[in-house]
Amino acid sequence: MPDASQQRRSFLLNLASFYTSDALQFIVYLFLTPYLLHYLGKEQYGLLAVADSVLGYLGLLNMGLTPVLTRFVAASEAAEDRQRTVALLSTTLALFIALGTAGMLIAWGVAAHIDALFHLQAALVPACALFLALKGIEFAVATPLQIYAAGNYGIQNITTMNGIRGLTGLVDAIGGFAIVRLDLGMKSLAILALFNAVVAGLLNRQSLRRALPGLRLSLHRASRPIAGELLSYSAFFALDSVIVLIVFKTDEIVIAGAIGTAAVATYAIIGQASRAVMNGASRISSTLYPSYAALAQKQDFAELRRIFRRAMDGTLYVSAGFSVLFMAFVGQLVERWLSLPVGDVPRGIVWGLGGIILTAAPVSVASKYIAGVGIIRSVAVISIVEGASNLALSLLLVGRIGLTGVALGTLVSQALTTTWYNPGIALRHQGVSRPRFWIGRILRVGTVTLPTALMAMGLLRHWPEPAIWQLGVDLVVCALLHAACAGLAWRYWPDTGTAEATP
Repeated sequence: MPDASQQRRSFLLNLASFYTSDALQFIVYLFLTPYLLHYLGKEQYGLLAVADSVLGYLGLLNMGLTPVLTRFVAASEAAEDRQRTVALLSTTLALFIALGTAGMLIAWGVAAHIDALFHLQAALVPACALFLALKGIEFAVATPLQIYAAGNYGIQNITTMNGIRGLTGLVDAIGGFAIVRLDLGMKSLAILALFNAVVAGLLNRQSLRRALPGLRLSLHRASRPIAGELLSYSAFFALDSVIVLIVFKTDEIVIAGAIGTAAVATYAIIGQASRAVMNGASRISSTLYPSYAALAQKQDFAELRRIFRRAMDGTLYVSAGFSVLFMAFVGQLVERWLSLPVGDVPRGIVWGLGGIILTAAPVSVASKYIAGVGIIRSVAVISIVEGASNLALSLLLVGRIGLTGVALGTLVSQALTTTWYNPGIALRHQGVSRPRFWIGRILRVGTVTLPTALMAMGLLRHWPEPAIWQLGVDLVVCALLHAACAGLAWRYWPDTGTAEATP
C-alpha cells in the first residue's frame, strides 16, 4: 500500500492532469467560439445550443450508471476482487449497448419530426435534422465506450484518462477550424464529435487493459444479479442527472421559447464559460471520488473526515476566487472577445452565474462524498425540490427580467436547497458539528477573498472602459493575489478539529 507521501504525489498529479485537461478544453473553446459564431451566425449558433440541450436529455438513458460503475470498480479493486471488476464492466457494457441503441432511435425520431417540434426557418430544417440524426449515432457508439473511462477513473488511472481527454480536445480544435475554413456545415461538427468519441473510447480501453493485465470483457460475463445491484443504486444517480439537465440544459430551451434562439447564443456562451469554471473548482472533489469509495470499503472514517475537510477548504478557496473574477471581468471580456457592442452581455447574467459558481462548490464536495460512501439516497428529495424550483423560477422570471431571470432562478433554487442540505448530510455522516464547521469555512473564505475583491474593484475603477489586454492584465493580477492569499491560508490556517463520533 502506498505511504502518505506517495498518496499525496498521486493526488497532486491526478489533480494537475484534471486542470491541464480543463485548461486545454477552455483554450479550445476560447479560440473556436468566435469562429463558429461568425460562421454560423447567432441564429444557427443558438439552434446548435438548443439541439445540444435536447440531445442532452438522451443522457437520462445512462440511468446514472457511469458514476455508479466508477464507485463499484474502486471498491472492488480496493478489495482486490478482479473477478467482480470484470463482471461489473461486462454487465454495464451489455446495459449500455441496449441503452445507446434506444437513444439513437429516439434521436432519429426527433430528427424526422424536427419541423413540427421546433419553430425553425424552413431552410435550416434539413441541416438540423441531419445534425440530430448523426448525434444519435454518436450516442449509440459513445455510450458503451464510456465504461472504459469509468474504469480508469475507478482505479485512479486519472492522469491517462485526462491525457486522452486533452488529446481529443486538440482534435476537436483542429477539426473545428478546418470545418469553418472549408465551409463544411453543421453535419461535419457532428461527424467530428463521433470521431472523437470513438478515439477516446478505444484509447481508454487500451489504457484500462494495460493497467489491469488479463482484463477481458465479454457479454457472456454479464450478470443479472450485478445488473440489479447497479440499477438499484444508480436510480439516485439517475435522479441527479435529471436535476443537472433541468438546471443546465432547460435554461436554453426556456430562453428559446420565451425570447428566441439569438438570445440563446448569448446565454449559452456565458453559461459555457461558467460551467468550465465550475468544473475547475470541483476538480479537487472529483479527484478524491474514487478514494472516498475505497476508504468507505476499508471503513477508514478518520481519513474520510480529514480529506473531506481539506477538500472543502481547497474547493471553496478556488471557487471563491473564480466567482469574484467571473463577476468582475467576464462580461466585458466576452464583449471584447466576440466584438459585441458594450452592454450586449447583461451584467445580471454574469453576477447570477458568478454566484452559482460559489454556491455550487460545497454541493460538489459533499455530493462526491455522499456518492463515494454510499449514502446517495439521502439527497433524493432535495434534488427534486432543486430541479422543480429552478424550472419554476426560470419560467417565472424570464418573462419579467429576461436572461438575468434565468440565471437568478438557478442561483436562488441552488442556494436554498442543495447548497445547505448536501453538506449537512455529509457532516452528519461524519459526526461533525455543522455550526463549528461552517463558521470556520466562512471565516477562511471571507479572509482569503476580500483582498481579491478589493483589488478587482480598484482596477475596474482605475480603467473604467479597459481594452481587452488591460482586462487580461487585471485578471492575471487578481488571480495571482488570490492564489497567494489562498496558499497562505492553506498552509498556516489548517482545520485541526477532529470528530469523535463514528458513522
